[in-house]
Amino acid sequence: MHSKMAPNWVPRTALTDAQESVVQASEGATVVTGGPRSGKTTALLHAYAERIQGQPSSVLFLTHSRPDAVRLRNLVQQNVDVAGAAINVQTPYAFANWVLASLGDDWLGFRLLTAPQQEVRLRELLTHTSVEFPVSVRAAVDSAEFARQVRQLLARARQKGLAPEDLERFGLDRQMPEWVSVGRFMAEYLDVLDAEQVIDYAELIYRAELLLANDSSQRWRCVIVDEYPEFDAGMIRLTAAAARLAPQLIVAGDPRQGVSDFRGGLSGAIRNVAKDFSFGKPEVITCSHPQEGNAGLSAAIAGLAATIPTPAGFVPPEPTANANGVQIVRFDLATQEIEWVARELSRLRATGRYEWRQMAVITRDAAGATALARILSSRGVPVTIPGDEIVLADEPAVSSLINAAKLSLALAEEQPVSHQQVLETLQSMWGRFDPER
Repeated sequence: MHSKMAPNWVPRTALTDAQESVVQASEGATVVTGGPRSGKTTALLHAYAERIQGQPSSVLFLTHSRPDAVRLRNLVQQNVDVAGAAINVQTPYAFANWVLASLGDDWLGFRLLTAPQQEVRLRELLTHTSVEFPVSVRAAVDSAEFARQVRQLLARARQKGLAPEDLERFGLDRQMPEWVSVGRFMAEYLDVLDAEQVIDYAELIYRAELLLANDSSQRWRCVIVDEYPEFDAGMIRLTAAAARLAPQLIVAGDPRQGVSDFRGGLSGAIRNVAKDFSFGKPEVITCSHPQEGNAGLSAAIAGLAATIPTPAGFVPPEPTANANGVQIVRFDLATQEIEWVARELSRLRATGRYEWRQMAVITRDAAGATALARILSSRGVPVTIPGDEIVLADEPAVSSLINAAKLSLALAEEQPVSHQQVLETLQSMWGRFDPER
C-alpha cells in the first residue's frame, strides 16, 4: 500500500488559526483531528520545528510509515536551520530499534526478521515442534496457511502485551486446547529466536516498550505523533512509555479513519488518548482546510459510510448530494469485484476514453496487488506493478521453488518430511503431477 504523500512545506505565515494553535499548544496533551488534506501534518511539522530550536534531540516525532518519515525528515532538514543536528523523525519500528540499541545490554548482534522470513521460520519450527497440537488442527500444522495464521496470532498477542503463559491460561480457562498449544509453541518459538539472535517486528516493539517503561530518564520534552489511528496496541504502549516523563504530547489523526484495523491499527484510539496516556483530558484542535480532500470523493465515501455499521463513538462524515462522478460499487464476493474491475478497465479502453497507461488500480496491500495482477493478466489486461510492491514469497513460481528446495535439503540430510510437503511439491508448476490422471 502506498503511504500518503507528505505535504510540501507551508510558510508559517500561511498557517490557519487552528494550525497555529497546534504550534502554540502548551504543555500537556493535545489531540489534532481532521480529514485528509486538512493540514494536520503541516501543523505538526511546524510544531516540531518550533520545539527543536537549540535542542533537536529532545523532541521525538513518530509517524507510521518509513516513506513518510523520510519525506518529513527531508522537509525539516531543507526548511529549518538545525545546524547539522539529527532530525528525530522515525517510525515506531525504527524508534524501537533505537531503544533496544541504546538501553538493551544484550541487543548487539540481533537480526530483525522480515515478515516472509518469520513465516518460513515458523513453518520450519511447526514441522519439528515438541508441542503436541490437538486433533482439531493437527493435520494442518505443517501447512503454509497454518503458519501464516500462527504468525498473525503471535503478532496480535505481542501487540496486546500478552506472554505465552497468558495464551495458555486463556485456553485452559475456556477449555480451548488450540490456544494452550499455541501458548506453549510461542514460548518455544521465542526461546529458539533468542538462541539464534533474531527477533520479529512485534517482539521488537514489545521489548522496547518494556525497556522504556522501566527507564527513569526524561529523554524528551515533547512527543509528536502523526497518523495515530494507524498505530496498533503495541505501538501505542511504546509511545505511552516514551511520553511517560515528557511534559508535552501532540497526536494527530482522522477519527473517522479505520482502514488499518485489519492489520491491528486502532481506529478509535485517538478518542482514548486520555486513557492511554497520563496527561489527563487533552485539548482537542480540529483542522480543516479550504482544499480538504475531493468533494466528489468525500460525498461518495459519506454515502457509503451511512450504509454500514460503525463502532461506538464513530462520527461518520456528512453525506452530500453530488458525488461528482465518483462511483462506489459494493460486491458480495471478492471474485465479483475482480471481474467487475477487469470488465470496467476493458470497457474504458475499448471506448477510447483512456489508454491502458492512463488507468490505475489501487489495492489495500501488496499481496492483494500481486493476486489481482495475475487475474487481470489472465483476462487480457496489461499490468505493471512497481518492484517494491511484489511479495516474492507469495509468487507461485517462487514459493513452489522454495518448497522444492526445502524438500530436497531435508531428503539429502535424511530428515523426516511430511506427506503435505511432498504433495505440494509434486503438484506445483515444477512437479506438474496430476493425481486425477
